[in-house]
Amino acid sequence: MNIDKNYFGQTNDELNSNKLSLEYYNYAKKAVIVASNKFHIKLDFSEESILKVENILTRLNDLLKRTNPPEDILMNYIRLYAAYVGQIIVSKWGGYWEEEKDYSLEVGPVLKVREFELNLVSKIYRRVKEGSMDNIWEFYNTLKYQIEHSNTKESLFERAEMVAQSQINGHQKRGWFSKLFGSN
Repeated sequence: MNIDKNYFGQTNDELNSNKLSLEYYNYAKKAVIVASNKFHIKLDFSEESILKVENILTRLNDLLKRTNPPEDILMNYIRLYAAYVGQIIVSKWGGYWEEEKDYSLEVGPVLKVREFELNLVSKIYRRVKEGSMDNIWEFYNTLKYQIEHSNTKESLFERAEMVAQSQINGHQKRGWFSKLFGSN
C-alpha cells in the first residue's frame, strides 16, 4: 500500500497546513522502522498488519510487567503505534488528527473519521498498560463494522444488547466479539 499517495485526499500543501496530521503521518512511517529494527517485525500498512502491531503491544506489555521503563520512552512507542493504526484507518476511510479539547483530562489528539472521534493514543496506552483486554485487532474490526454499517449504528447497539441478553440466559459460550459479529 502506498501511504504517500492521497493521504487524507489532500495536496502536499494542505497536508503541511495540518501540522498534527503531518506529525502523526511521520510517526506512522517511523513505526515501520522501529518495528523492523527493535521487534524484527515487518509492517506494510495492510489491515492484517494490525495483528502484528497487536504482537508488538503484547511484547511491550510483557516488558512493562518485568521492568519499569521511563514513561516518556513508553509514550514514544504508544504514539508510534497509535499513528500507525491511525494511518491504516485514514487510508481506508479518510480522516484527520485534531487536538482534543472536549475533555477535562488531557488525553491526546483524536483521529476524526466520519462521525467517529478515536482516541488511539489512549486506546494503545490502555492496551500496553492493561494487556490484551484492550485488543487493537478487535477494536479495529469493531470500528470497521461500525463504519461500513454507519447507517445501522443503533442496530449495532441492539445487537450488543441481544448478545448481552444471551449471555445472561446462558445460551452461547463463544467470546463477545464472535457473538457480536458472528465470526467463529
